[in-house]
Amino acid sequence: MVQCHREQSMTSIIDVSSACGSKATALNAAGIKTVIRYYSRDTIRPSKRLTQTEAEQLMEAGLRLCIVHEGRFGDKAANFERATGVADAMYARTYGASIIRQPARSTIYFGIDFDASTSEIRDRVIPYFQGIADALAAPTGEPDYMVGVYGSGATCEAILDAGLAELAWLAQSTG
Repeated sequence: MVQCHREQSMTSIIDVSSACGSKATALNAAGIKTVIRYYSRDTIRPSKRLTQTEAEQLMEAGLRLCIVHEGRFGDKAANFERATGVADAMYARTYGASIIRQPARSTIYFGIDFDASTSEIRDRVIPYFQGIADALAAPTGEPDYMVGVYGSGATCEAILDAGLAELAWLAQSTG
């Protein structure tokens, strides 16, 4: 499992919100190199969450994984607060380590799937990422992961500037 890389062309990476492990060989044959899949602590769509079997199928077919944790209400500012960041990070770390066997020092991106305003970034998103940082700094015996932010340009810039993520992935939002 590796993190997303900028030098790959857009046609070699796909973002999939439902299970695709059974299509892994066909994806590889079509030129796909990396599949973006999801962890989610509170999804109501079980197929959105990457499973151990699917991760194994994708990797056995020679594909790489890029991981995003996205909450059920990842497109609502009210969902983001420090406590949610702690819960999401603890879940993602344990799920990645115990279920998926995600390698240490690989990246988990945390999704902010809306154009957050300046005040929403300050009052909601930054505290959310502070909770992520606090949770991942706590020793648990589980691997350490790098933190990535998935969001608008303004969100990515603010989180990187605050030192709360090591990598950013620009969403299709216009902010």
